[in-house]
Amino acid sequence: MDVSKALADVSVRVVRGKAIPPLIYRFWGKVQVRGESECWSWTGARDAGGYGRIQVFSGKNILATASRVSYEIHNGPIPASQVVRHACDNPACVNPRHLVAGTHGDNMRDMRERGRSLTGDGHPSAKLSNGDVRWLLFSIAYAGCTQRFAAKNFSVSEALVSRILSGSVRAQLKQQTQDVAQPTAAVTDTRRGLTLVEGG
Repeated sequence: MDVSKALADVSVRVVRGKAIPPLIYRFWGKVQVRGESECWSWTGARDAGGYGRIQVFSGKNILATASRVSYEIHNGPIPASQVVRHACDNPACVNPRHLVAGTHGDNMRDMRERGRSLTGDGHPSAKLSNGDVRWLLFSIAYAGCTQRFAAKNFSVSEALVSRILSGSVRAQLKQQTQDVAQPTAAVTDTRRGLTLVEGG
C-alpha cells in the first residue's frame, strides 16, 4: 500500500462530480488532538475492531488504517513486512507517540499479552472448553489414561491431545493442572457419565 505516495499528492480529486481534498487534509479533519501523551481519537469511519479507516487514492482506491496514515505522516513509509502496533492498546488512537512499527508476529504477541486474543472457551472453533481441557489433563496425569483413550472420550484427535500435553495449546491450563495436588480417590466426570480410568 503506497500511503506515502498519496500523502505527497496535494491535488484535489474530483470523484463523481464531488471534490475530494488531499489525504493529509482529510486525515487531520478526523483527528481529535489532545495532550502529547494522551490518545488522539480517530473520529471518522471505523472497522468492526474499532480501528480508524480512511480512503486513500494511490493509483486505485483503497481503505487504509488511520493509524498507518498517522505513522507514515510522522515517520515515513513502513516496510511491506511491517504493521503499525498501538502501544496504548487503543485501536482508535492515531497519536504518533503511541504507534510503533513491528512484524505481524510482534502484533500477535501484543494481543496475547494484553488478553485480546480469542483462546480457549472464547475461540469460535474451540473443540474443548477450559473445563474439558483441565479434566483431560487431570485424567492423563492422575487417573492413568492414555492419550488415545482421552482423545476418544473427548471426541478430539490424538494430535490435539498431544499438543495440549506439550503445552503448545492451552499452556496456562496445563500449568494450573500441574499445580493441583494428586487426588486420593478416583473421580467420575458426571457431565459425560464417565469414569476416566482406562478400561473403566
